[in-house]
Amino acid sequence: MARAISVNQLLTKRRKLMAFEGEWLDCIGMPELSGSWFIYGNSGNGKTTFVLQLCKYLSKFGRVAYNSMEEGDSESMRLAFMRTGMEACKRRIVLLDNEPLNELMERLRKHKSQKIIVIDSIKY
Repeated sequence: MARAISVNQLLTKRRKLMAFEGEWLDCIGMPELSGSWFIYGNSGNGKTTFVLQLCKYLSKFGRVAYNSMEEGDSESMRLAFMRTGMEACKRRIVLLDNEPLNELMERLRKHKSQKIIVIDSIKY
């Protein structure tokens, strides 16, 4: 059973927020460093490019793992990484090539693992 939270507890609880700035602040606000986001759209509408741009920005707040379930380490993914300037994030972002959930969970248990995880497939 979930515990009850008083109004005072809700209003005074300290939260870990990501101090977004500029266009990211305008678009998203200051999100908590937790939770799930769902990005969807038709094929070819720029989801991968948008998510990579977001990952690049999120890497300022923690290390990022991008689990590419469909494209993997394909040429199209390489080009998307180049297009979004991911070389500037060398050690802060890793590309996982279709890593199964059990292996991803094991990865995340390790010391100094990535704290921001992107999974590019709803089927996962």
